[in-house]
Amino acid sequence: MSDIEFRGVTKVFRAPGGSGRIRAVDNLNLTIREGESVALVGESGSGKSTIARMLVRLETPTEGTITFNGRSIHRMPDLSRRIQMVMQDPFSSFNPMHTISYSLRRPLEIRKDVDKEDIPRRVAETLRQVGLVPPESFLEKRANQLSGGQRQRANIARALLLEPEVLVADEPTSMLDVSVGIGVLNVLLDLREKRQGVEGSIGIKEVDIKNTRMSYLFITHNLAAARYIADRMVVLYRGQVVEEGLVDDVIHHPLHPYTRMLIAATPDADKPLQLDATLDVESGASYQGCKFASRCPFRQEECSSEIQYKKVENQMVRCVLY
Repeated sequence: MSDIEFRGVTKVFRAPGGSGRIRAVDNLNLTIREGESVALVGESGSGKSTIARMLVRLETPTEGTITFNGRSIHRMPDLSRRIQMVMQDPFSSFNPMHTISYSLRRPLEIRKDVDKEDIPRRVAETLRQVGLVPPESFLEKRANQLSGGQRQRANIARALLLEPEVLVADEPTSMLDVSVGIGVLNVLLDLREKRQGVEGSIGIKEVDIKNTRMSYLFITHNLAAARYIADRMVVLYRGQVVEEGLVDDVIHHPLHPYTRMLIAATPDADKPLQLDATLDVESGASYQGCKFASRCPFRQEECSSEIQYKKVENQMVRCVLY
């Protein structure tokens, strides 16, 4: 089993100007099982991207451990092949001086265990995988000659070329138009279904994929996107997990007041948008217990003490209401 485990992971940054410290991730315990798609959701500043960056070793935890298949990720020289990341910004993900062909070939060319004569076929095949067809019409173009959606598809193709066991997608649609973003989500969903042995939504067929149990870590503030692509949802608030469960369980039966507010703030085409006044941003610094207490309409005296993370039916929640 190629499971990923975060145990007691904390990340502290020095505040701008050096006047203090910011706890971006606070005592995170999280497991991503082989073949599972997990969505991290929460507003900006909740610690989602920091968790992703620690997983791919762009950041180092201040405390705690991250293991992959029982081994510390910091003792795995092949981690960059086994875990690949799709960055949020498709416009800065490619060197504008190089062609798409060069950008996709280069990660394979520097590996000693890859048949160099087979690289052109693999590149073309992967471009077909992500819906850039015919691949010949994209290979010699530079990134500025592609649309945002095409660039993000090429970004996904580059990550897939190394046949990773885990794909980390950090807000992959946030800088794209809605219709274009849906196309990118369909690509990710289709790839996952094909690797599970199911014909995908855009009909990709006859693709040579060796690894059939790829896991996803999907970073988003969009609950609709999380529901579309993930099995399990983990809700973060100020670096701490406040709720976790199967996506449909969390969406239809949210337990934590913060999760309820996130869902209430999601636009519904059939209803006028109504935001609760308690969604105004506050620091919550006066509470040593629940970090959400200063914004919570159900605040109680017990909220100032340490809050246990407990199981309620099929979900986990950090709240004194349960």
